Amino acid sequence: MAFLQNLQQKLIELYQNFPGEISKVNVQLKPDGYLIRTPEQTISVSTENIKKKDFNPYLLDLFNADLDFDFGLYAETDLKKLLEYSDNINNPNGKRLLAYSLLETRINQLQLNITKKELQVQLTKNSTQNVIRLRTISKRAYRLLKEVDEFPIRLAEKVTPRWLFRLTKKEFEEFIQKCSHMSKLENRDIDNLINSSPIRSQSINITSIVSDPHYNSLDTINTNTINSQLYRPVDNNDILEHNNTGIWKLVTQNLRGISEDLKQQTWWDYCVNENLDIVFITKTKTTTISEKMIFSKQKMNNQTRKVNNERKMYNLWWSSVAEAHNNNLGSGVAMGDWNATPNPSIDRFPEKRKTSAESSLIQSLMYSGYIDIYRILNKDKVKFTFHQIFNNTIRSKSRIDSIWINQTYEDSIMEADIDDMTLVANSDHLCARISIDVKNYCDGLSYKKHKRLNY
Repeated sequence: MAFLQNLQQKLIELYQNFPGEISKVNVQLKPDGYLIRTPEQTISVSTENIKKKDFNPYLLDLFNADLDFDFGLYAETDLKKLLEYSDNINNPNGKRLLAYSLLETRINQLQLNITKKELQVQLTKNSTQNVIRLRTISKRAYRLLKEVDEFPIRLAEKVTPRWLFRLTKKEFEEFIQKCSHMSKLENRDIDNLINSSPIRSQSINITSIVSDPHYNSLDTINTNTINSQLYRPVDNNDILEHNNTGIWKLVTQNLRGISEDLKQQTWWDYCVNENLDIVFITKTKTTTISEKMIFSKQKMNNQTRKVNNERKMYNLWWSSVAEAHNNNLGSGVAMGDWNATPNPSIDRFPEKRKTSAESSLIQSLMYSGYIDIYRILNKDKVKFTFHQIFNNTIRSKSRIDSIWINQTYEDSIMEADIDDMTLVANSDHLCARISIDVKNYCDGLSYKKHKRLNY
């Protein structure tokens, strides 16, 4: 029976690649395998190959699948609704797998408060599926999405919940290993670059300045030595009115050693003298970052490996963007050190053949309507923000620090550039900077409508 099932699966996979009508395909079974004949060609498949499942079509299907954004599903925690969504075979495969994965998390939470029998009663009551089947798929979906990034959703066609369930334990483990290898392969060059630097052990550093007031509840990284009388943080609900030109300057800088008093004085003096309106600093080896890291699974260091609020942070960040969209408040700006480039064929040296974004996080920004404003305004101009230096020789360069804005505000951006502030920042990163015209959002009715909008 197992042989026939594997043979059937092989035929399905091969049929999908044959031109013309399936009726024109002739299959001849032999002791050592079988022959598949079409009017154009003949393919011989050995018995050894029949017994071994070929995961390549499923890997290609999974990693090349279209991405989708469903903020509502991602934020869903209700057990009944998740069960209903996963039961519905008419829902997209990727979203059903996400629902199963969220189910696994929800079930684990419930198990802390109720017995296994009570849990089984709830699952049986609210689902049409067998509980064993349901738990198997939910556990496997959870592990799978952890390997391939659970957000954004990948709308695969072949990797279905049913297919995932029918894998043997050995086959599933093999598939997970291949997925893990494929995930690492996508960002292999970046990881090599980061890990090869003796002074660079850094997790991804990003921020999103959006209209969601929930961000006020998050702790900020405080070095405690900045003179509070001279420099103070700006409230999220305030509009800066000191700049009469209506042009704001925003910068992001990876600043190594911000805890040094001299570094702070030099850097902040520069910010004040240049009349910078919004400054976002990323830095390494910060204690608070271990607890408040957003998207810590992206090329994280040892300090952030055990972050347990990752899903909460994903939910918070994307729900903030969704709320801003829904309330017509704008989508804000995402900026920082992404440890990945938007287009390695032009944003890296030596350049790469790959032209797509190097991380799923950047891809998700693109699909959400954000644009790399430096590339939009500067076309093919090549500048880098990070230089890897070894033995006083530059080994590689990359533009991994960038500022992203929603495409709605593209016409408001006056300038986007990269500044070398090595003497001021004493950093191996350069500074990404933009100038944005905010007059349309600070005048009359428009001012009131967009008062809570932060750029």
